Amino acid sequence: MFDFILLLAGAGKRSGLSYNKIKYQVNNIALYQYVIEEVKKSKYLDKIILVVSKEDYQYFTDIKEYQDKRFIICLGGKERQDSVLNGIRKACSDIVLVHDGARANVRCEDIDKVYESVLKYDVACLGVKEKNAIKRVKDGFIRESIDREDVYLMQTPQGAKKKLLEEALEKIDHVVYDDVQAIKEVFDIDAYLVLGREDNIKVTSEEDLELIEYLLKRR
Repeated sequence: MFDFILLLAGAGKRSGLSYNKIKYQVNNIALYQYVIEEVKKSKYLDKIILVVSKEDYQYFTDIKEYQDKRFIICLGGKERQDSVLNGIRKACSDIVLVHDGARANVRCEDIDKVYESVLKYDVACLGVKEKNAIKRVKDGFIRESIDREDVYLMQTPQGAKKKLLEEALEKIDHVVYDDVQAIKEVFDIDAYLVLGREDNIKVTSEEDLELIEYLLKRR
């Protein structure tokens, strides 16, 4: 079994919205609710931990569904890794999966694949192979071409044994961009890559809002 840590505390300023982007609605359903409905399909799910901002805390605690014992609501932290750590400390299962609430088009089968891979390898994450030419740019000029053969774009959920990720985040002394990076830097443990779907996009910009609308409406 796993606990699912859903990160909902980000501000999402680049989306152009005047409110938290995870509340953006498609077909009268908020983006984060698509994630919740998908993960609830998993036969491995124990609890869903909603990590929310101080401003949104009352909003989430007032929703009747989230007052059920299957849900836990806690506050986020200054950085993403702080929010993850707060969620982990509320977890009961030995395995945790961490997911960005802005990735509304995630599928249950991919969530389960990450969990099953954590059982085998202790750390796992979703990713997709990079198809574009990759360049390193400095001062507006292309300085170097990077071989894309072994380059993958990371997605969420990312999963790990609870104690492993908790200790890594407690020990790391600088900002990290994802959960597997913290484990790699602290314990030198490589995460197993689960091939994901290219439509599991993270909503960041106004253009992403248009794309997620298209993707969710065609499901």
